[in-house]
Amino acid sequence: MRLKFVQNAIDTIRGKRKSKHFQKFKKNIEDYLILKDKSLDIEIPNDLILHLGFNANCNCRCKFCSQGDQRFIKKELINQDLLYKYLLPLYPKTKFLIPTQGEITCVSEGYDYLKWINENYPQINISIESNGIAFNEKWQDLAVKNLMNVHFSVNAINNETFLRTVWGDVGGEKVFEKIEKNITGYIQKLKTKGLDAFIPSVSCVLNSTNYYETVQFIEKMLEWGANKIILYFDTRENDVRGKGTIKDKDGFMFAINSLIELEKLLSGKVYLDFKLFMPYDNVESIEKKVEAISLDELKNKYPKIYELSKDKNYENIHEERNKARKESGKIEISETEEKHYTYKTSKVNNKTLVCYNPWNCIRIRANGCINVCGWRGYSEEFKIQDFIKNGKINWNDIFNGAYYKKLRKNFLNGDYSGCMHNCPGIPRK
Repeated sequence: MRLKFVQNAIDTIRGKRKSKHFQKFKKNIEDYLILKDKSLDIEIPNDLILHLGFNANCNCRCKFCSQGDQRFIKKELINQDLLYKYLLPLYPKTKFLIPTQGEITCVSEGYDYLKWINENYPQINISIESNGIAFNEKWQDLAVKNLMNVHFSVNAINNETFLRTVWGDVGGEKVFEKIEKNITGYIQKLKTKGLDAFIPSVSCVLNSTNYYETVQFIEKMLEWGANKIILYFDTRENDVRGKGTIKDKDGFMFAINSLIELEKLLSGKVYLDFKLFMPYDNVESIEKKVEAISLDELKNKYPKIYELSKDKNYENIHEERNKARKESGKIEISETEEKHYTYKTSKVNNKTLVCYNPWNCIRIRANGCINVCGWRGYSEEFKIQDFIKNGKINWNDIFNGAYYKKLRKNFLNGDYSGCMHNCPGIPRK
């Protein structure tokens, strides 16, 4: 009889552990304990990275976009009081402001906001990503004046490839011409001002429709003067953990071989990045083969790319950018931040190398959801609206709240569970 009672009690506890009430009770206990640990508290940093999901809308129709059609149907903007009222205590501490999530250039409020930031907080480095469609002369002039870090998702080398690879709707016949006109117009404005170092970075999504145009894309971007080129492998077609199938394996192998060879040829001259979403787990074998190829062989194989890049020096470009920033009153940034301004890796207590985002970064989506970066999932239970009290936000409640402190503790212990496996901010052995 006693054994049966004990077994029933065990079964009851097990059942409760699976219930929502038990999980909430457990979370409350964990939150209480982490909040009591003052060793994890911080002052709000003076090198803040502020990601704002300004809007959830877009004016492009990319076939490979994972956001769905909702971004075309309704206008969803971040709370304007947040921008012009609640964030005021953070702006003087902000090193990077990164509007993200949607295409900020397709809403008039985006221009007004960044113009206001430029006028009131000129020390902040603004980094925007755009498809270029609405990057008109007004936006170009603002970007030049502010020394913005601008990145363009170009994704094509001409109108024909744009329609084949990118545009997933009717009416796109003249879109790439508009994109190219806007980007090259902006580059010319930078050159006129002697700001060649701020020529925008560019990227392209690679998949079975354009693998064999990889080299031509890099050539075209170098003709534009690009110093930073990023290639992403389409996550719809491939398993980015390198465990599954690859659509058009022959095309992929052509692209990856070309990129590894060009990485060697362009080393120190142009920052070429293509390993973020890698659907292949045997890259090292290709790299070893490329190591045996001499630079002269690569120069002969890619003569146009060599000619376009031979006088470039990425370190010098970074120094030129910082010189211009200093002269205009902006905060200088490191070369690592120049390459990857969405995260920072640093030492805490002078001993442990960790992703620094739970210390100095906050990301707020248009719907109010909060996170430390874009490399983790969001929770509807962690929203900026819940922290607005008496017409203001106590930001200490967020930075020293349970969510941030848990992540700081986890990261210090080497626990990056919940982060995307390929996040470049995770320290590698």
